[in-house]
Amino acid sequence: MAKIPGLQDINDHISLCRYAYLRTILYQERGELTPEQQSTYQFQIGHMTILLEELKDHLYNLRGLATACAHGLAGTTPDDYEPWQEDENENEVEVPYDAYAEMAYHLSGESSVRPHRLSDSVLAYIEEMPLRDQVHAEGFLQFFGGELTVLKEGVPGTDSARYSSTDIAEAGISAALEAIGSTAFVLTYADDMARVEQLVIDRGPLEEIAALLGPLKRKMPWED
Repeated sequence: MAKIPGLQDINDHISLCRYAYLRTILYQERGELTPEQQSTYQFQIGHMTILLEELKDHLYNLRGLATACAHGLAGTTPDDYEPWQEDENENEVEVPYDAYAEMAYHLSGESSVRPHRLSDSVLAYIEEMPLRDQVHAEGFLQFFGGELTVLKEGVPGTDSARYSSTDIAEAGISAALEAIGSTAFVLTYADDMARVEQLVIDRGPLEEIAALLGPLKRKMPWED
């Protein structure tokens, strides 16, 4: 399964949760949060910041791999490629662009991290996503439904917004299933990245490498 879109979705999920904790810490009335809650939220913000930095490094290398692969498939050269390099005698020689060499660089970890394996912390977060999303969806619908009921109470011509326990449960199950679908790529992540590395070493089919990495879905916030 494609790796880049999957990791981008995980990145978005963590960013949203971190933002929610941060806004709560900054703007909730201090009396509404116990010291234990404040400590827990601060820990979560720090933990998610670390996860996001790791994902940033992985995505940098994965997108570098995909971009090099795309140039190899198209027979093009990146605009910022510098063809003139020094040989062993310190002479300037022109070196043609090699997509496989560029991909080997991104697989080596010299640019940031080796993209072969996600940390246990990231994997633990991904494993917990279905249950977390189920709880959030159920809680949101229950709260939102109650709010609408209060707002519409006594207003002629409007229907009650009260949700049944079945509605809330179905919302939670739907959210959990969606999270499972969006994280399924992680089950084959290590094996697929090992396959990418072997294909690069063997100078194998670029089409297979591109399929394993996935499309360049969108730029991330830190990219130009």
